[in-house]
Amino acid sequence: MRTRRRSLGLGQIELAELADVSGRFVRSLEQNKATVRLDKLTAVLDALGLELRAEPRGASAHEAARRSRADGGAGCR
Repeated sequence: MRTRRRSLGLGQIELAELADVSGRFVRSLEQNKATVRLDKLTAVLDALGLELRAEPRGASAHEAARRSRADGGAGCR
């Protein structure tokens, strides 16, 4: 999130104001706080133009295997 915030030219306080959360909350997110309120997290993500998605566990491994089969097993390029 920090990278996205910076790429948009926003400071932590500016982002907090856009998302209607505290600057402390934004700092906590960027410091990888273990627990956060989902409503506040989604407000920050919305302000950054990002979304939270849930995928079945192992989905990324499954996708990688499928891509590998599709390109003849060449792996990552």
